[in-house]
Amino acid sequence: MPNISTLRELVLNWNSRLPYIYDNYLYSSGGNLLPRRKLFNKLESIINNFLNDTLNELEKIFLITGIKGTGKTTLLLQALNFNKYDKSLADNQIYDKVYVDVGKLKNEGFTLNDFLKFYETEHNLIYENNQKKIIFVFDEVHYDDNWGLTLKNFFDATKGNKNVLVLATGSSAIKLRLNTDLARRSTLIELFPLQFTEYLEMKYNISIDENLSTGIADSIINSPNAVSLYDYLVSAKTSINEAIRLFPANSVNEFFLFGGFPFNLESSQLAFEKIKNVIDNIILKDIVNVKEYKINVVSQINLLVYLLANSDTISIEKIKKSIKITDNRTIYGILDSIADAGLITKVKAFGGAYTSPRKTPKFLFNSPSIRAGILDGFYNSGTEGKKLEDYFSLLFNNVFIKNGARELNYDAAEGGADFIIRKNNGDAVIVETGYNKNKTNQILKTNKKVNASFGVLIGSDDLTLEDDFAVKIPVNYLMLI
Repeated sequence: MPNISTLRELVLNWNSRLPYIYDNYLYSSGGNLLPRRKLFNKLESIINNFLNDTLNELEKIFLITGIKGTGKTTLLLQALNFNKYDKSLADNQIYDKVYVDVGKLKNEGFTLNDFLKFYETEHNLIYENNQKKIIFVFDEVHYDDNWGLTLKNFFDATKGNKNVLVLATGSSAIKLRLNTDLARRSTLIELFPLQFTEYLEMKYNISIDENLSTGIADSIINSPNAVSLYDYLVSAKTSINEAIRLFPANSVNEFFLFGGFPFNLESSQLAFEKIKNVIDNIILKDIVNVKEYKINVVSQINLLVYLLANSDTISIEKIKKSIKITDNRTIYGILDSIADAGLITKVKAFGGAYTSPRKTPKFLFNSPSIRAGILDGFYNSGTEGKKLEDYFSLLFNNVFIKNGARELNYDAAEGGADFIIRKNNGDAVIVETGYNKNKTNQILKTNKKVNASFGVLIGSDDLTLEDDFAVKIPVNYLMLI
């Protein structure tokens, strides 16, 4: 049984510190409100709908996942204090805001279930029919071993009651422990590292027209052919050029190096060290602990991550020799763990049911800044172009999937294209990326086996249509998405 007096003392201590916790997350060192991520608007809408009884009563648990350093805690506390950002939204409703750091709760020997029972008793509530609105914010919920079952039971107990809302954060690996019952009772929202347009808005207060961004993304995925894509980009070229002229000098390069994480917005000092700290924490807490690897595997995982960052392509044989693990299943298990933790995306080779698994997947980082942090910003000639591949992978996961893309592959044949996007309707788009690229031979070679709708070459000098099949676009067009 939990010691109630100890838990009460802990909660009182937390509550006395909350104003300082809020200030640390809401304000910069200069006393200004920190910029908000785009997802803020979604969370603000959820809270307002909850307070105004327009939220579906089944929508009471929202899980915000993502790798460490993407700003999940800051985002939740900003949303919880939305009236500081928008004075037109008067925070005049009577409701309780309950913030709980689940990691600290665990360190004191208590569970999330202990806290929920304590709060109900302490406030003389019955969750099933309480009349006062309560917003629970459970930060780093994955530190509780039974968080899934606790929230599932809490949902069931409050079914039919529209006065309880749960907003919880967790690492990317949380999805692995999301049981089927809770999956049906919760809404999962993934927070990715920053895109360039979001970086511009948060660091420089430069807003790119959202209609332009979505238009470019939608046209790449949903244009029926190259001519249609080209015609759209030509029609939008004036707006595109005006937007590109807003880019501050060297901002694209700075973004690739360290701009993927909000914690580098205010100052880029020690940017790579801060990124490495994030990676170390992910390896220790989200990979080793979740997968229950032995602690001596940490150095091998660190070496593997460095190999991935410093290689254009890499074979399983090279990995085995480098990290001194001979079993293929163990190697693939570790690679899957790194992907599950949100550090990398595994891009499978294009092929049929029997050919694809034989080829080593391409492993791309979920932000160019992750690779840059590992390499201290120094790329060899073979990895310079990987920053574009990393960024395209991020856009695929965060944008293109919402536009109708289904799967991202690559052509493993020598001289093949970087990417093959397979769409929900069965069509395909071939994509090649790189700096100062003007030849479409890799796209054409890959198309012999893919029979795609069209190809896109990212990295050309100017917008060009070639043979009514390949559209060549400058890198900065991609940065507008």
